[in-house]
Amino acid sequence: MNSAGTRFVYVFGTTGELIKIFPMVKAMEELGTPIELWSTSQQIEELPHAIEALGITTKVEWLTKGRRGSSLRTKSDVVAWLVKVSTALVMRARRMRSIRKKGGVVVHGDTMTTAIGAFFARIAGSRVIHVEAGMRSGDIRNPFPEELSRRFVAKVADINYAPGDVPVRNLIGARGDVVDTRLNTIVDALLLAQANRTGDDTERFGLVSIHRSELYENEEAFRGILGVLGRHAVAHPLIFIDHPVTAQRMAELGLDSLVDSPNFRRVPKLDYFGFIDLLGKADYVVTDSGGLQQECEITGQPCLVHRAVTESTWKLDKNIVLSRLDNAVLEEFLVDPAKYRHEVAGDLVSPTSIIINDLRTRKLID
Repeated sequence: MNSAGTRFVYVFGTTGELIKIFPMVKAMEELGTPIELWSTSQQIEELPHAIEALGITTKVEWLTKGRRGSSLRTKSDVVAWLVKVSTALVMRARRMRSIRKKGGVVVHGDTMTTAIGAFFARIAGSRVIHVEAGMRSGDIRNPFPEELSRRFVAKVADINYAPGDVPVRNLIGARGDVVDTRLNTIVDALLLAQANRTGDDTERFGLVSIHRSELYENEEAFRGILGVLGRHAVAHPLIFIDHPVTAQRMAELGLDSLVDSPNFRRVPKLDYFGFIDLLGKADYVVTDSGGLQQECEITGQPCLVHRAVTESTWKLDKNIVLSRLDNAVLEEFLVDPAKYRHEVAGDLVSPTSIIINDLRTRKLID
């Protein structure tokens, strides 16, 4: 691809990153701003369908194809993937450097892709733009390696788009400019998805989505949450998103019997619009996903976050409950999740519009 007219290169590797940058991508596509999309394909099995479902028209360049065409699941997968992605980015150094005056390389959040994309963009001499900057758990071990990724990118980014007062404060002393977007770009993604909803449903259920390695690699914690959910589902219907990595781990450990209940319905992972439609019909949520936590912060739905720590604190102790991997907290939440319902946030600003307007002010967008 000829990058002569390119203003921005987006580097992403997971569906979570794609969902949060797609409002920016769509805005730039509508403005006619020349962009490129480079994917490290951490989740190669899911990304092509997600790209199509989101209606992104810009062609994606695949820096690699995961690990032999599969999404990353093991440490050996990660090592082989890092070598291939690093090589691909070194080969693209001139292209990254060429857009320094016109725009920059955009990375999002805290994944391995975020850190490696920012690192090679910086080495190439490009402008590094970090969206969802300044998020911190306060513990470099949790989540790992995401917390290290966040702190590293703050050392190399030229522009930090931080979602709110706390992330902005966390970036005091950062090398780059800090711009407060007030909220996360997931707001714009959620509103776009809600416009495609099919309406309410009379079925009552809780929604469960767990897929993070720090949970499913901790056999005791993983077995514990599935046991609690399986017992709860005897009397209270649950819909369980069958993330491939989660389902594989359950099978490896022989844990499927823990959730063998007619009320425990396992459904394949959905595209974003389909998932938001399902989320809108759920009474409450149990998850280890930071992205889903942020969506519930906006919708006001009761949400139990089964993690040791979380970087997002906006609605903690309102509709968001952090379990700290304590099953007693999970069980207490499931007794009466409705008491945690919180009013839906009103007068939501558009973080994407704030970013686009800031880039216009910098004369990086016409």
